[in-house]
Amino acid sequence: RSWVGSIYELGFWSGRWKDQECIDYCNNTTWDYLAHQALGSKMDMDNHDPTNSQTLDISGYENHGAFNGTALTKNTDEWGYNLPGTDEYLNYGHDASLSVGDGATDGDGLTISYWFRTADITSFRGLYKRGAAGQEYQFGIAASNFQGQVFDDSEGGYIGRRYAVTDLLPNSWYNAIMTYDGNGASSGMELICQGTVRATADSSSGSYIAMEPTSQNLEAGRYTTQYANGDMAFIRVIRKGLTPIQAMDLHYREKLLLNQV
Repeated sequence: RSWVGSIYELGFWSGRWKDQECIDYCNNTTWDYLAHQALGSKMDMDNHDPTNSQTLDISGYENHGAFNGTALTKNTDEWGYNLPGTDEYLNYGHDASLSVGDGATDGDGLTISYWFRTADITSFRGLYKRGAAGQEYQFGIAASNFQGQVFDDSEGGYIGRRYAVTDLLPNSWYNAIMTYDGNGASSGMELICQGTVRATADSSSGSYIAMEPTSQNLEAGRYTTQYANGDMAFIRVIRKGLTPIQAMDLHYREKLLLNQV
């Protein structure tokens, strides 16, 4: 039997798509995820502002990262900043755009992404909106485990995922992504490294309803009195959970730029 008609954009993929990936593709919204970012800190020379001691945010929300510490320096021959691990960190403030939940729901979710390089792969304080003024989310390495959590400040509980970083090598650049679809459960979160979804374990405690806005600053390279020792680049906060296809696309977009220096 013959068929007369037109076929556009015929493609084949090696794995089964998630439901959301099918929906995005049919709605032509697969590649627009960066339109949802609240922080886009490229950390290149074009967005380095030494006069005002900050690295510029290109998301449109002006969540610029203020330099803190005695020896934070811009890498001049490559992307990112060096944080020696004494008292150096970047402070992105607490604008409302950096808060995702409203206390009742977590909306479209949250994605945190950054590149890092460190000599001590057992610990790296990545991105934290958690401290004395409140707790909303965090993503970093502690006790040789990547740990991503979102917090309910009123209830005191949290949900999240973790996995051991035994396959990572010291002094190499890695892209780390925490993505959460906003479903209110640890099952809605995935941790992704180098564009690959990792097998993770549950990391939750207490009662959790949703994140809520707090006055806690978002900080890169510090959690309380613990500091990252290494380099960071391409820090992003996206007010949307990413699918594996989108996370892989983000990884390779930034990897291309990282390798061009």
